[in-house]
Amino acid sequence: MHASRARARAMADTAADTALDSRAAPASERFSRSQKAFTLAGALLGLLLAALDQTIVATAGPTIQADLHIAPEHYPWLTTAYLVASTMMVPVWGKLSDLLGRRAVLVAGIAVFLTGSFLCGAARSTLALILCRAVQGLGSAALFTASLAVVADLFPPADRGKYQGLFGAVFGLSSVVGPLAGGFITDALGWHWVFFINLPVGALALTLIFLRMPPLKPEGVHGGKLDLPGAVALAVGVVPLLLALSLGHGRA
Repeated sequence: MHASRARARAMADTAADTALDSRAAPASERFSRSQKAFTLAGALLGLLLAALDQTIVATAGPTIQADLHIAPEHYPWLTTAYLVASTMMVPVWGKLSDLLGRRAVLVAGIAVFLTGSFLCGAARSTLALILCRAVQGLGSAALFTASLAVVADLFPPADRGKYQGLFGAVFGLSSVVGPLAGGFITDALGWHWVFFINLPVGALALTLIFLRMPPLKPEGVHGGKLDLPGAVALAVGVVPLLLALSLGHGRA
């Protein structure tokens, strides 16, 4: 009797373990090669947009300042608005990607970023450009968080290192190519195209994501909600520090 109960308990435990293993099947078995390739390409392009925009504006800055008659004390806001908005929204987009899936957040982030890019290119005043740079920053936060999380969702731990290296290479590439591209585009097409150039790249990223990217909701995340009070508290604590570091240089 005791032996049969022990055997039945062992079989039940084995069945439960098997069910858990099947639900937690490695990504290499759950997604096809084309899904992983399209998803990875779309995420890399999205990350490239966000990373490149931190550096490409640097060489276009003097031309923008002269054209819009931006006062020297307002000029740092072209970068600060982008960085502050991006930093403030990273935890918010990160939680939303857990709740809604990486695909939804990537699509939303690219859409917000491209909207900001178009408005930046069309801006005709200092205030408009600064506000639109903040819109870009809001979108870039989603691209940073969801793009980097995609690797963990798509690939088993043994394969993640080489793909994470690709994302690291994007940052290195943007730091080298961004200033060169910004200067060339500004001289050849005008500073407006430093922002408009994001539109076709973003459209390509959206196409790749829509074609084959699965939702990629992380395992074990059910329900839950966005911690808005926590996000506000983080913003209240971090934003003044960023402003002090970005705008307070040389004023002490």
